[in-house]
Amino acid sequence: MAGHDAVVHFADGSHVRDWLHVADHCRGIALALDQGRAGGVYHIGGGAEVSNKELTSMLLEATGQGWDMAAPGGNR
Repeated sequence: MAGHDAVVHFADGSHVRDWLHVADHCRGIALALDQGRAGGVYHIGGGAEVSNKELTSMLLEATGQGWDMAAPGGNR
């Protein structure tokens, strides 16, 4: 949002993603490498599911912006 660029959310913003800090993701990979089994499947998640619309709202609030700074985009 630097320079007052609009935040773009795709479609209607209802898509939900699991958000995870990069350091936590790296720690999960290190654990799988150190303690995992060859051929094992490991799912690394943060349990912080948020819709794109909710995330947009958080970004706008954190930066003191209103929904006029949000721009819906198309599907990618």
